[in-house]
Amino acid sequence: MKKIGIIGGLGPESTVDYYKSLIELCMSKTGDGHYPEIIVNSVDMTEMLSFLENGNLEGLTDYLVDAIAALDRSGCDFAAIASNTPHIVFEEVKRRSRLSVLGIVDCTCNRAVSLGLSRLLLTGTGFTMAGGFYPDTFQKRGITLFVPSPLEQKEIHSMIFPDLENGIVDPAKKVRFHSMCESIIKRESLEGLILGCTELPLIAEPDDFSVPILDTARIHIEAIADFCCADQ
Repeated sequence: MKKIGIIGGLGPESTVDYYKSLIELCMSKTGDGHYPEIIVNSVDMTEMLSFLENGNLEGLTDYLVDAIAALDRSGCDFAAIASNTPHIVFEEVKRRSRLSVLGIVDCTCNRAVSLGLSRLLLTGTGFTMAGGFYPDTFQKRGITLFVPSPLEQKEIHSMIFPDLENGIVDPAKKVRFHSMCESIIKRESLEGLILGCTELPLIAEPDDFSVPILDTARIHIEAIADFCCADQ
């Protein structure tokens, strides 16, 4: 099995999910109780957000490149960033990193293609919903993404920060998220919902919606496990 490197801390809740789920998935794949070495480089989410809030994408890129380089020095065979938002600079990070980096957006797009979905609602942090990195990737595969209105984006962002990032679920916000998404899905005749934040599964499960949901965290974790165990 390959040695996995994870950039975590963005935020802590999803990092724990990645770690536990990767062990469980890899154990099931090997069938003999073995699982891979996993190195987690837990970086500072507040630092990441500071780069974004100040429009300092170069600083964010440097920060992530350095974090991946640390995983390289630890002997990891490949890396993954356990968060959607930092993928705003993913292509440049990937280009500058010696390690192969498995991206969450590409993995999610592949899943949408495999399901035959062509019109999807994208939710996530304000940076993710307002950014072009998801629509650009999906458009190349013939898939159209829709995003909530600016006011709805602000509301969803406030559901994620600080509560969900700290593992806190507010039942009222959960209900509001569901109703908001269903309204957009029905209005635009959409075929699926992308949970473009790795904490959103805390308030959204597959049976909660009238269309399939793409849990980006789970999709990414499964892709990492497949890549890790490909030679088994």
